[in-house]
Amino acid sequence: MLLLFTSSLKDEKAFTAAFKKGKRFGGKCMAAFYRKNRLPLTRLGISIGKKAGGAVTRNRIKRVIREGYRQSELKMPIGYDIVITPRAEAATLKPQDLAGFFARLSREMRASEKDTDHRNKALPKNPEQG
Repeated sequence: MLLLFTSSLKDEKAFTAAFKKGKRFGGKCMAAFYRKNRLPLTRLGISIGKKAGGAVTRNRIKRVIREGYRQSELKMPIGYDIVITPRAEAATLKPQDLAGFFARLSREMRASEKDTDHRNKALPKNPEQG
């Protein structure tokens, strides 16, 4: 699988930061936590619990998520850590089914990026502190 702008998120600190300090986006079968990483690439992590099924089922879900992300990668913003947490219902999904989820996630990430930029620009500069 060739991902152009994405690598795997394997660092425990980055996972924890995405969960605790990142923003949450939820769908029917999975949730995503995302946070800016200040890198020129996006890192994708998948965290799946044993409630989702046995090892074979969990690995299939991870493969499907990675493939669904790969198909939507060019639409995703760069410079984020993304952690996907699928629910047990994700076992029945196909990569094509995830296109809508990743499209909505991309819009949400871009909107939060604009909100952050807007807040920074909206603050008036105090000329007395200069």
